[in-house]
Amino acid sequence: MIKINRRQSAPLIGIYTAPLDQNGHPTPTMAMSERNDAIIFFTDPNNFSNNKKLTKSPFQFTIYQDKELATELEKIFGKKCAYCESDFAAVTSAEIEHFRPKNQISTQDKKTLRPGYYWLAGDWLNLLVACPHCNRKVKHQVPGQPDKISLGKGTQFPLADETKRLRLHTCSEMQFKSEEDHRLLINPCIENPELYFTYDDDGLIHPKNSRNKKAVYSIHVYALQRKHLVEARKKKLVDLEEKLMNVEDPI
Repeated sequence: MIKINRRQSAPLIGIYTAPLDQNGHPTPTMAMSERNDAIIFFTDPNNFSNNKKLTKSPFQFTIYQDKELATELEKIFGKKCAYCESDFAAVTSAEIEHFRPKNQISTQDKKTLRPGYYWLAGDWLNLLVACPHCNRKVKHQVPGQPDKISLGKGTQFPLADETKRLRLHTCSEMQFKSEEDHRLLINPCIENPELYFTYDDDGLIHPKNSRNKKAVYSIHVYALQRKHLVEARKKKLVDLEEKLMNVEDPI
C-alpha cells in the first residue's frame, strides 16, 4: 500500500456536472439526484428501523458504476488495487470500492448496522479502486496459520469508539472529523501507509508499531497477509536483489 495523491474536487464528468435548465439555471447533478433519492429511501421508517431492513425492495445505486468515473479512478490508482497495489487490470475488471460502505456496516464486534453510509455512495472522495481479494470477504490461506481465515473488507468499517459512528446524512463537519479521528482503517488517499508498515525478507507485512490499531486492523481487513500476496512481495524482493547484485558485479 502506498500514498495516493488525488484531488479533493470531483472531476468534470457527466455525473458530477450540473446541466442547465431552459432558463440557464443549473439543475442537480446526477450524483446529487441519486443522493437525494437515497436519503428519502434510507430514512423512511417503513424501510429501515433499529438497524433492520424492513423492505424487500433494494435501492439501485448507479452513480458509482459510471464508466467515466471508473476511468478517472483507474487513472488515479494506476489500474492497481488501492490497498494491496496488485496490478489486476490484465486479469479482471476494476471494482469500485466504497471506503465507507453504502448499504450496511460490519463493526469490529461483529454487529451489522443498517443502513450504511447511503449518502456517500456516489461521493468522489469515498470511492477507490480495489481488487476482489481486498474488496470481498472470503477465506484466504495465511502463512503460519493451519486453516484458511476469512479476510477482505466487505462491509467492514471499524471504529475505535462506536459512539462516534455517523448514521445520518445530516452529520456536521465536526461530527465527521470526530469519526475520522476514531477510524481504524488506513485510507491511502489520506495517510501515508509507509509510516505504518514494514516488510520482512519473506514478504510478510508488519505494523511498525504493534500497538498501532490502525495498522493492525488494516492488515487484517484488507487481507494484506494472504499467502499469494506475501509470495508476490517476496518474489519482488528477490528480483530486486538479483538486479542489485548484477549492478555491483556485472558479468
